[in-house]
Amino acid sequence: TLDFSKKKTAGGNNIVQSPASSSTTTTTSLQPKLSQTVNAANIAPRYVGIFIILGISDHFHPLIDERGFHTLDGGHRLFIMPFQGSRLDDDVTPSHNQTEQTQSNQNQQRKRNRRTMWQLSYPISNKEEATRLSQLSHEGMQTEVLKRCRHWHAPFPDMVKDTPLETIWGTSLLDRDPRIFLEHRTSLEIHGRVPSRVVVLGDAAHSMTPFKGQGANQAFADGPLLAKWLSKSKLDSAIRGFMTEMANRSGIKVRASREAAM
Repeated sequence: TLDFSKKKTAGGNNIVQSPASSSTTTTTSLQPKLSQTVNAANIAPRYVGIFIILGISDHFHPLIDERGFHTLDGGHRLFIMPFQGSRLDDDVTPSHNQTEQTQSNQNQQRKRNRRTMWQLSYPISNKEEATRLSQLSHEGMQTEVLKRCRHWHAPFPDMVKDTPLETIWGTSLLDRDPRIFLEHRTSLEIHGRVPSRVVVLGDAAHSMTPFKGQGANQAFADGPLLAKWLSKSKLDSAIRGFMTEMANRSGIKVRASREAAM
């Protein structure tokens, strides 16, 4: 969140001060006063009704050898992807005078230095139950996953068992549609001007579920977009233009990711 609000100097001028810098710029316009306050409940992240548990497993299986997969059973969604290591990291150096059969046996015994991320998500409509699950210990999270998936196909149950407890965690999924900030700014307008120079961007503006892989991408796009608007327009117009373009672009990703979570 960036605050471009103005503060008066002893000489009567106003200054614009960046929260990340002590440098100031003298201006002459009057500081607007907020006519309304933000209702925190209106802009708080929304629980989307999905709980997620993740872990980083040391287990090896051909299905996860430098690749991943999705599994859906109508009530759960499992996503598997490589996290660390590759065939180049395997501990094996065959001798030149070994027979083909000996080499084959050694290849079967080679140590696979791989780690694989698993991510299990499923609907939990009751917020109290989701809160209870989020407070489970690492071992409790592991037990919860095994209880739900103990009869699933290989290699997932073994992957969960071979997951270091400290890498297992879970949380309720939340998101925020950035259009609510546009609606709030419109409600504050006085004669076409908004009495606020606070800019919200990144996850503060458009937090989203992970199912489209767009959270960081959208945050990275916000910085250059804000710089573009500040370079070509006056401050009030730049903030309005940035917020509108940012909300329209990232809002599409928020809603698409929410739909993919269901």
